[in-house]
Amino acid sequence: MDSAEGLSLASGVAGHALFYAYLARHCENSGGKFRRISKRSLDRLVSELSDANLLPGLFTGLAGIAWASRKVTQVLNIRDLDGYSDVYEQIGDYLSCEPRSSEYDLIAGLSGIGAWILTIPEVKWRAQLLELVLQRLSQTSELDDGALRWPTPSWRPHPIETESPERPQYNLGLAHGIPGIIGFLTECLRQGVSQEETTRLICGALKWLERRALPHHVSSYFSYVSDTLLPARLAWCYGDAGVALVVNNAAHVLRRNDIHEFANRLTKKAADRRGDSAQIMDAGVCHGTAGLVLIFNHLARVQQIGYAAGAADYWLNLLLQSRRPELGICGFSSWDGASKAYKLDSGYLSGAPGVALVLLGIETGDFGWAYPLLLQDLDQVGR
Repeated sequence: MDSAEGLSLASGVAGHALFYAYLARHCENSGGKFRRISKRSLDRLVSELSDANLLPGLFTGLAGIAWASRKVTQVLNIRDLDGYSDVYEQIGDYLSCEPRSSEYDLIAGLSGIGAWILTIPEVKWRAQLLELVLQRLSQTSELDDGALRWPTPSWRPHPIETESPERPQYNLGLAHGIPGIIGFLTECLRQGVSQEETTRLICGALKWLERRALPHHVSSYFSYVSDTLLPARLAWCYGDAGVALVVNNAAHVLRRNDIHEFANRLTKKAADRRGDSAQIMDAGVCHGTAGLVLIFNHLARVQQIGYAAGAADYWLNLLLQSRRPELGICGFSSWDGASKAYKLDSGYLSGAPGVALVLLGIETGDFGWAYPLLLQDLDQVGR
């Protein structure tokens, strides 16, 4: 395991520290065990961070480690860490480097970094870094018949092959695509950040996204990328569920009837999709059953979308039925698409800890750990 993966929020120590902190908060009979494990993980982050070769991403690098570290100190009610100014300087250097910072996605790029910046309490740094993110998003956007889109960087692997591989791809997934930008910009609007420019960008992106709808007879509302009819799986990372999450949030903030109608059509199709057509292979948050439970529960609980509750119950039952105590970690394994086999996964994003956090959230109503996934209560400022 390299240093980035070993410390990251998605699959490393930062995610473990967060997981055990929430167990410590809600499992009173643990005798302090979970609290001690969380603090040990936090101490490891501090000791190894300066020597690690890290990019700034939310799920893969520095931004996610910084967010998780601060969240853990809040959950455990211990003194916050020192040295965040060094992190801010590194992120600022990255954002000022144009070739590198053209990656816009939620996992490793501008959308995720921006979502983290919205949570930092130091006003000067927050304003300075947000300005850089919005500037880069504006510079890298493309005008397409009155709408705005962002091309996938040429060095990033494409999720599917298209008929014209030499042409730029425009990604439609929440994790790696333009919906992630919409999710970040929604948080900016919610917090009153550069409202005129943010509104221009988000409305342009929503206009472009709505035009990418597949024909009605196709099982999904959106594909993986534009200009293809291949139905996407139903998941947080790709497909209608993750996109419905951010479009509903945007509709709430923009208070526009046309966006509400778009959100309702998309959400209804996602909620009605069941069984094998959803292409679900495992339980994890990223592309599995737990992610669907999380999203539909959020849409029912926060957005008050009644039919989403039925979808949440359906996927929760399927999640619990899929557990195999003799396999994986606590009965849950992760599907590896490359090797076409199941594997052990102790990560926050795709593994058993993420599944446990979803079940804990359903039981307690505490979803503060899910902010990086763009699940935020609508009338709260994202911290």
